[in-house]
Amino acid sequence: MRIGRGPQERDGDRRRHGPRPRIRRQLDGGAGHPGPCRTHPARRRHGRQPPHLRRAGGDGRPHRHLLQREEPQPPGRGGAGQGSAPRRNRGRDEDGRRGGEDHGGGAGSRRPLRHRDAHRHHGWCGDQRRATPCRTGGGPDDAGGQGRAARHRLRPPRPDLSQIWNRPTVSRVRSHFPKRLGIVLLAGIVAVNTLLVIPSVQAAELRAVVKGDRGPAVIELQIRLKAASLDPGPVDGVFGSRTDTAVRSFQGARSLQVTGIVDTATWTALGGAANPVLESGDRGSRVLELQRQLLAAGHNPGPLDGVYGSKTTAAVAAFQTAASLPATGDADQATWDRLFTSTVLLRRGSTGSAVVEVQTHLAALGFPPGTIDGKFGLLTEAAVRAFQSSYVLRVTGEVDLATRDALRREDTGPGAILLRRGDRGAAVLALQTRLTGVGFSPGSLDGAYGDRTVAAVDRFQNTFRLGGDGSFDEMTDKRLAAFERDAARGYAAGYTPGGGAEQWRGLVTEVFARWGLDDPACANASDPATCVPGQVEAALDVMYCESKGTPFAVNVTSGVTGLFQHRLTYWAERVGRVRAQFSDFPSDASPYEPEHNMMIAALLVWESRNALLRNLAAGRSIDDGPHPWSHWTCRRAIG
Repeated sequence: MRIGRGPQERDGDRRRHGPRPRIRRQLDGGAGHPGPCRTHPARRRHGRQPPHLRRAGGDGRPHRHLLQREEPQPPGRGGAGQGSAPRRNRGRDEDGRRGGEDHGGGAGSRRPLRHRDAHRHHGWCGDQRRATPCRTGGGPDDAGGQGRAARHRLRPPRPDLSQIWNRPTVSRVRSHFPKRLGIVLLAGIVAVNTLLVIPSVQAAELRAVVKGDRGPAVIELQIRLKAASLDPGPVDGVFGSRTDTAVRSFQGARSLQVTGIVDTATWTALGGAANPVLESGDRGSRVLELQRQLLAAGHNPGPLDGVYGSKTTAAVAAFQTAASLPATGDADQATWDRLFTSTVLLRRGSTGSAVVEVQTHLAALGFPPGTIDGKFGLLTEAAVRAFQSSYVLRVTGEVDLATRDALRREDTGPGAILLRRGDRGAAVLALQTRLTGVGFSPGSLDGAYGDRTVAAVDRFQNTFRLGGDGSFDEMTDKRLAAFERDAARGYAAGYTPGGGAEQWRGLVTEVFARWGLDDPACANASDPATCVPGQVEAALDVMYCESKGTPFAVNVTSGVTGLFQHRLTYWAERVGRVRAQFSDFPSDASPYEPEHNMMIAALLVWESRNALLRNLAAGRSIDDGPHPWSHWTCRRAIG
C-alpha cells in the first residue's frame, strides 16, 4: 500500500532507488518513509503524528520513556557496520539522533526520530494480513545481508499490558466500574425483593378455585398447603388430583365443609384474604375480571372496560337477586364466591370438545345424554339435570364449575369388581337390601350372589345404561348410591314400598286442587254435555299404571322417570311453564320428588283440559278431544 509523503521525500527516493516499489509494510530507519505506522488512526485521518509521538521540544528528541525500552537483537541483524553492537546505541549520536543516514530530506534534516517501540505500542504496520511488526534499522541494502526477508521471520513482540491498562479509555472504564457495579447490584436486590413480594400481592387477589383451574391463585394455594404440612404435588399452578386431595384433607382437619372448592372459608383458614370488595367507581383488572364472570353467568355488565359503572352495578344486583343474595350492587365476598362457583361453562346450544367430555362423564356415570356428538341438546341438558339432582347440586341443566368438578371427580372408570356370581356373605346381603330399597328386588335376601341377584344387578345396569354383565363393580356402586339419594326423596315424602298409588291420594288431591282439577269444569254451565269431570281419580289410575306408585321408578327402555314417568328431555321446559303459573315453584325441581312430579303432570292435564273446554265451547263434541291425559299411553287405564 502507498503512504503519502512530502515532495522532498519523494524526490530523494527517485534519486536513490528509481521508481518507488509497492511495499507491504513501512520500516523506520530504512530508505523508505520513516513516518509512523499507517494503522494509527491519527496518522491515517489527519496526516500528522499522534501527540505522544511528537518530539518533546525543539531538539528533535523523542519521548524519553520510548527511548528506554530496547530489546536485544541477535548479532548480524543490525544496521550497516554495526552487526555486533548493542541495538540501543547503534547508529546514534550523543544526542540520541540517528547519524550517517539521510532520511529523504537531504543532509542536515532534523526530522524527529520515531522509535520502533512507538510503532509496536500502537499495532502493526504494512500488510495487515501478515501481521508484520514495525521495526527499525536496516533497509533493503543493510550490511547484514538480511534486509526485508530477515525481518519477515521476526516474531511479534508481546503487548505491554501496563500501557494498555493505563490508556485513557481503559482508565475511564476503571473509574466508572465501581459505580456501574453498584448500580447492577442495586437492580438485582430490587428484583429479588420484588419477587419476594409477589405472594403477598397475590394474596389480596385470590378467588375461589376448583379442580382443573390453573394460574397464580392455584400457585398461592399450593404454597400455603405446603406451609400447612400437606402435599399438593409440585407448585406448578395446576389444580390436579394431588392438590384436590390436599385441599380436602385440609378442609376435613379444620372442620370445614369438605367440597374440594377453595372458597372464602378455606382461604381464611389457610391464612389468606380472598377477593376485594368492589363497588361503583372502582377501576382495574379486578373489575374487568368481575365483568367477564358476570357476562359468563348471563348478566350483561356493559363494555368490558374495567370500569365499575352503572351497567356493572345493575348486572351485579341482578346476579345477587338470582343467587338469593342481598341485591346491593356491590361485589362483596359472598358475591365473589357464588359467582365463581356458579359461573356457567356450558349450556344448551354449546358445542365442542368440552361438551364431549361432559357427555362422556354423564354416560359413564349412568346419566345417558343421548349420542356423544359434542352438541349440548335437550337430552344432554336432561342428563345434566338428573346428575345435579342425584348429586345434590343446583339443578339448572347447565354445566357450572361445581357440576364439572363433580363429573370429573366421580367418573373414575368402571373400577374393580366388588361382588360377582357365587359370592356369599354380609356384603352380598347388604347389596340385596340396597337393591330392594330402590325397586330392583333380587328375590330373597339370603346373602348369596345367585341368578336372581345377577338379574337384579343386570337390570339396574341396563336401566342406567351402564356397561356390565351382572357383576357389581365400583361404577355400579356409585350409580346405586346416587339413585338411593333420589329414592330418599320419595321416602321422605311418605313412600311405603308396596303401598301402590293409593298412598299418594292426599298429595294428588292437594296438587290438583291448586290447578282447579279436583272439581268438574264446564264450557257451558247450563249444558252438562260440555262439562269435564275432576281428574283426581284419573290421576291415581294413571299413576298406578305408569309406576305402581314408586316415586323413583325409571323405565329401562325409554328412561322416563318418577310417579308419572316424565321424559327428562322435556323436564326443564315444563318446569318453566309451571313457574309461569306458580312463581314459588322451585327452578331446580326434581322428577324424583313426588310433589314436583305431580305438579308437572297437573300442568299437562290442565293445558289439555282447557283446550278441550275451548273446543266444547265452539260446539264440538267431547270425543273430538283432546283428552286431558293425552300425553300418557296409560290413559286407557282410566276407569
